[in-house]
Amino acid sequence: PAQKFNVALVIWSRQQGTGKSLLIETVGNLFNDHHFEVVGQEVFNDGFTDWQAHKVMVVCDEVSSTDKRAVADRIKGWITSSKNSINAKHAPKFKQPNLIKYVFLSNHADAVYLDETDRRFFVVEATSDRLAKEDSANFVKWRDNNGYSALLNYLQNLQAKIVEAVELVDGKNFLQDSWQRPEGGGGTSCLLEESNVFERAGVGFSHVLGSKLPPSASAAHPE
Repeated sequence: PAQKFNVALVIWSRQQGTGKSLLIETVGNLFNDHHFEVVGQEVFNDGFTDWQAHKVMVVCDEVSSTDKRAVADRIKGWITSSKNSINAKHAPKFKQPNLIKYVFLSNHADAVYLDETDRRFFVVEATSDRLAKEDSANFVKWRDNNGYSALLNYLQNLQAKIVEAVELVDGKNFLQDSWQRPEGGGGTSCLLEESNVFERAGVGFSHVLGSKLPPSASAAHPE
């Protein structure tokens, strides 16, 4: 959770109701409520940024692009800056390390403003048809009945598959370190260095529990 990404995920579709929000918010809910937020178009022009405080994942839902360069630059700043300046109503401003992973969801092709050299967005078009009500209801039922445990298991197995595939290409095994967090949760860090194909490669997965960020993330503003 203390790893900062400098690229945001953008998922858009021409068709409404494809299940974009349902899927991404399910992933977001793997985090503690204190560290996950869903916001809308209004945050692009709002001077208050308290929605960023203590967050590690933010979903910007139902957004569309703007031709205002100032807004586009502000969004890029959210993605790439090392610190967030938190401005809440009737409270002094403060700064926090920027650990937020951003996901933008939209039903418009111009979900975010892009120029020809932009490297800050990974754009995916959801081409599926509208999700049937029965399928949506079945997904929610699965999610709310041990579905989160199944999702965690899938992500852990995915890490193992990626490691296996890289080792097959490289011919050298990763060094693996599994760890547990006293407050709850844990993870596995896999590292490959000075190998046959890759100079350095890492595949990490962690799932930690609790309402506080790691010390490295909260030292600047521990409350």
